[in-house]
Amino acid sequence: MIIRECFIPRYIGPNMDMVKLHSMEDMISLPVTSWNIQQPAEDDEREEAKKKGGLDLIVVPGLEKKKEKNDSYIMRCIETCKKKPLLVGLEKNTQICDDLPVTERDMPLDHVITSEPA
Repeated sequence: MIIRECFIPRYIGPNMDMVKLHSMEDMISLPVTSWNIQQPAEDDEREEAKKKGGLDLIVVPGLEKKKEKNDSYIMRCIETCKKKPLLVGLEKNTQICDDLPVTERDMPLDHVITSEPA
């Protein structure tokens, strides 16, 4: 049996760490930041993914980006991984377009899951 662990982002200023989520009950009980983001508090000591060698899979939320786009927090997270994780984007079909500018910091997604068939 393969047991997977779930890590969620915790933003502190311009930095993001991926910290362990223990259960759905844990997620529900997390405090909400001034940005309306539910995440562990700064003083809530949790295991960090980068100290375990990184992540196998990162699910990227829809941010009105091209299929290949990613945000800089995710990019910095990927850079700390020992091997590149699988990147899966979640998008509404209305969020997918073909001509957003791409920079050298952008990394293609491996897969995109949409709200409707392509």
